[in-house]
Amino acid sequence: MNDEETKRIEEENRQKAEEEAKRKAEANSAGTKNQGNSETPKSMIEDANKAAERLETANAKQEELIKRQEDIEVRRKLGGNASAGQNNEQPEETDKTYAERVMNGEVGK
Repeated sequence: MNDEETKRIEEENRQKAEEEAKRKAEANSAGTKNQGNSETPKSMIEDANKAAERLETANAKQEELIKRQEDIEVRRKLGGNASAGQNNEQPEETDKTYAERVMNGEVGK
């Protein structure tokens, strides 16, 4: 997971929390119009605190996952799959090896 994906996920989490807060505010305003003042400001604060705790928990889990992904990426890069420092050139063909290939019929196909 890269930084862009992390930012995108955090933004989605933030938007979800904002939408949840809006829904609760709308429900509260609709409830107060129809039923009087059934939800107190204290319970609204408690709901907001619970939502904040859920976001903090989700962010902590996301941070853990990001660290794991970074570790996996480092291991993959250091695991011998990278070509850094390796000689990828083919050795030059000698007269003898060329002659052997001609005799075996490998040249001219």
